[in-house]
Amino acid sequence: IVAGFKNISLSNYQNAFLSKINNAGDTLWTKTYLLGDNSRISSVFEKSNGNFVFAGYTQEELSNYTYCRDLLLAETDHQGNIIWVKTYDSNCDAEANSIEEAHNGGFIVCGVKNVEEKIWVLRTNNFGDTLWTRTFGNPYGFGISAKKTLDGGYIISGPAYQNSFSAS
Repeated sequence: IVAGFKNISLSNYQNAFLSKINNAGDTLWTKTYLLGDNSRISSVFEKSNGNFVFAGYTQEELSNYTYCRDLLLAETDHQGNIIWVKTYDSNCDAEANSIEEAHNGGFIVCGVKNVEEKIWVLRTNNFGDTLWTRTFGNPYGFGISAKKTLDGGYIISGPAYQNSFSAS
């Protein structure tokens, strides 16, 4: 599966897209998603049932060239048709950089709350409903990835500029 964004015509806007390719590199299908004025997919994985779950951001133009960017999470069926889409309020400046299946189902998402300049980790259920969130970085951080660990926890990567390590 290939994920990302593509420009819309000659505008500055972008739409999220998924493209399924076979083992010979041939395109089987491509889907483009209008999820706000701008949207991007940063990370995608295939579930055991063949569905795809992706994370990134969606952005709306408000007024006078101001924008509201929220973290985006969505699931599609095996043909790329949207099943559900969730956005997470972030004071208009956040994005997801990675997603994977969490311990005991659901998803672990890692990204950044740019307004706070913090690493943002979200744990959701199978439908994208928030179970918990944490931010890291004192004073700053940028979340790149969260992965499961064998002890049932998670390891987070990304640059952090901090005086002490604490979660909030």
